[in-house]
Amino acid sequence: MNKITKVNDFVVNYRGFYFNVHRDTTFNGNVKSVSYMGLNGAMKMHFWSREELKRSVDRRIDSAMKLYCEHHGMKGEDNPNLQKWIS
Repeated sequence: MNKITKVNDFVVNYRGFYFNVHRDTTFNGNVKSVSYMGLNGAMKMHFWSREELKRSVDRRIDSAMKLYCEHHGMKGEDNPNLQKWIS
């Protein structure tokens, strides 16, 4: 489910982060370029392409998960109590 979804004509969502879509147009209405501006407090950044947006969000989520795992003493992203709860 790592797709950029359209919320409305001016906002898109990717993995829980919202971005404002800015379209530069030519004089006759054709789209010249599209850029994205983060609306969440953690993503107040400007992106020129969808690929750049995805890389940045994925990197931010990966670093947050790494810090979470280190803080709770987990070696991986799976909860160490998960095996005990399933059994």
